[in-house]
Amino acid sequence: MEVSNALNPLEITQNHEVERLIHERMALLSQEHRDAIQLFHLDGHTQQEISDFLDVPISTVKKRLYDARKHLKKRMMTMAPTNREEKRPSQDDGFKHRVQFFIALHTRDFDALDKLITEDASLLEAKTDPDAAPERYWSRDITAILWAVQNRDEELSVFLMERGANLNEKDRSIGTSLHYAAMMGEHRIAEQLIKQGVDVDAVAGCKQTALHRAAIVGDRPMVELLVASCVDLEAKDAEERTATDWAAVKSRREVLDCLLENGAQPPTSAFAGSGSCLIPESTQNGLLGRIIDADGKPLDERGEIKDLTILPAENSGRVRSKVLETGIKLVDLFAPIKRGGSVGREFGLGVCGMLLSGQIIHNLVTRDNVRVVYIVAPEVSQGPAAVQLREYWWFTGNAFRNGIVFVVADPNDSNERLRATVGKGFRLAENFRSAGYDVLVKLQGQLYPHADLDQLRSGSDENGSITIMYSADPPDGLSAISESFDSVVCMSPQLAAQGLYPAIDYQLSHSVLLEDGTFDQAHIDTVNTVRRRAYEYNQFNLGTSYKKDADNFLYMNDGGVTVERMKRTRLLGMFLTQSYHGTEM
Repeated sequence: MEVSNALNPLEITQNHEVERLIHERMALLSQEHRDAIQLFHLDGHTQQEISDFLDVPISTVKKRLYDARKHLKKRMMTMAPTNREEKRPSQDDGFKHRVQFFIALHTRDFDALDKLITEDASLLEAKTDPDAAPERYWSRDITAILWAVQNRDEELSVFLMERGANLNEKDRSIGTSLHYAAMMGEHRIAEQLIKQGVDVDAVAGCKQTALHRAAIVGDRPMVELLVASCVDLEAKDAEERTATDWAAVKSRREVLDCLLENGAQPPTSAFAGSGSCLIPESTQNGLLGRIIDADGKPLDERGEIKDLTILPAENSGRVRSKVLETGIKLVDLFAPIKRGGSVGREFGLGVCGMLLSGQIIHNLVTRDNVRVVYIVAPEVSQGPAAVQLREYWWFTGNAFRNGIVFVVADPNDSNERLRATVGKGFRLAENFRSAGYDVLVKLQGQLYPHADLDQLRSGSDENGSITIMYSADPPDGLSAISESFDSVVCMSPQLAAQGLYPAIDYQLSHSVLLEDGTFDQAHIDTVNTVRRRAYEYNQFNLGTSYKKDADNFLYMNDGGVTVERMKRTRLLGMFLTQSYHGTEM
């Protein structure tokens, strides 16, 4: 007797019930979320196809899919089987071992790591995910070796290398462990990776090798190490640039000389004359690039800080401007920063506020030799301060080593301790100012009430200045204290959703320098014109109206004047965007 594979009536009824519940839950989603789910999961279109079809950035498509799945998961919990307790991941030994492995990795428990790897060598290939490594300070989808190099932990890196970790494993953006070591200046880790047989010519997503990264950050010792390992000197990235091209673009003279001396071809004519001046080595000291607490104790596990000397700035008698130019078009246009003044920056999630800060810091340090004192109280839930602040290595590049000191507080500190942390940062800022530097003091989070800003600003003079930048998140934001600042920079989630960066709000960002005669009337007229155009564009939602009904557009009877203004305003918005140093790699 042949057994039928057809579903029995009960199974058919259950399937219909599940389908009905799914459709009911989807009906509760917004139209945008339903469209994303339908096109991607049910119709099988790619994210790029959906982006083209809906005429929205691919980042918006990803965000809609993420939000839709999140809402569906929450609404469909009642559909979970009654035996889900037996099927949850924690019942699986492999899942349990991954959790134990990542805990041991984070706590640097070498004995536990050794035991777990001996029992299951596949753990070396395990990648972090929200279930096995749920804490926010874990980077997602990376293996243990990438984690160790990210955190500049030489001992842990060598431990994992010796136990057979895949050194050529890549993450989704930066590349292999050698790419990380090259970007972060970890010469000893890079040397160990090369000894263990890492592929020195491996490319990241943008086709850059570790040599490209070392040339970009201007690290000659790293370049020499890679050259000695027979790296391909002529490898080209996605922009058809070699390491010598990047050295020319970034004006890394020592790196360029090293590459040419070792047989690399000269940079192509398109890049040979580009770049900006390097920061003189003589202006560096032992504090720069370090993370300390209120007592001056290092928190970055990079050894004792021996050289506390702050050498005088090499200003060559240049005239100081009243404006601290950031090189960010939207900031310098709508909210120019007063040298020796204060600026408040309000932002939220998803607007790339950290990238904007990193770019401002990078520009000020590399172009104007400004010193930055970053006073911050990182969130405890996101892990150690050194882990959270490592992103500034990528966002600010060489400026991290050459111009920034981090003074870090614990959010659980007493008010007295928080005041001591702010005081330590202020004293460092005053020391830099006294040596002739312009200084940017960046205050983060709850530390603002513990700062004596008037006393700090009184230290500005013709030889040096101290400018304060305070960052706040909604819902508290800057509303209660906005009048205390000379400039206010507000971020726009709407612009960020369109992929227009820097996502700075034209209307809400402002500066006293636009009212006190610092700028001529042409600048003021430009600001007012751009604001008016942007207001009209957003107020009447011209883009959406035209897209929905182009043939019968409401304003078509004016001879196309409105449509032309709409297009020009859109082009103007695109012109006011710009690329960041922190994202070029």
